[in-house]
Amino acid sequence: MPCKRSSLSSVLTRQAHSDYLTGLDNRRHFLEQAENELVRTLRYDRDLSILMIDIDHFKQVNDTYGHKVGDIVLQKFAAVCRATLRNIDVIGRIGGEEFAVLLPEAGREQAMDAAERLRAALACTQVKLDGGLPLHVTASFGVVTLEEKDTNIDMLLNQADQALYHAKNQGRNRVCIYPFADNKQ
Repeated sequence: MPCKRSSLSSVLTRQAHSDYLTGLDNRRHFLEQAENELVRTLRYDRDLSILMIDIDHFKQVNDTYGHKVGDIVLQKFAAVCRATLRNIDVIGRIGGEEFAVLLPEAGREQAMDAAERLRAALACTQVKLDGGLPLHVTASFGVVTLEEKDTNIDMLLNQADQALYHAKNQGRNRVCIYPFADNKQ
C-alpha cells in the first residue's frame, strides 16, 4: 500500500502543478517557482529574466479551425518551448494563449537570444490539419531582466507584459524588451 499512496501522491502533485492541456506549469505553480527563484537570484546576486509570450491571432485560429485545432496549437507550442529552452528554464501557461518563461541566470543578451530562438522555432513549426495545408502560427514576446533589487515578481511580469504588448503593437511575431529603447525588430 505505501507504494500506491506514494505514486498517487506524486500524480496528484503533478496534476496540481501542471496545466492539463500543455503539461507546462500552471499559473499558480509558475508564480510560486518565480518567487523562489527571485529570492535565490537576489541572495546570490545572479541574473534573472522573464519572457511573456502570446500566440498571435489565436482567437482567429479557434474561430477558423475550431477549438480542437487550437488545443493542438497550444500543445505544439509547449513542445517547441521544451525543445528550444534550457532544462533550468521554467515555462508556465499563464492563461489562454499567454505563457511566461523564467530564465534563471540569464541576462538581457541571453534572454533576447532565447526569445529570438523560440520565436524563430515557432514560426517554422507546422501544425498538420486534417485534409488541408499545414497551419503556421507566430508569437509575440516581451522580455524583462531584473535590474532593480527592490522589485518583485508582479513588477517584472507587468514590465514583460508591457514589452509583449509593445511587440504586438509593432506588428507581432517579434521580440521587444523592457524598456523599449533596445528592441530588435
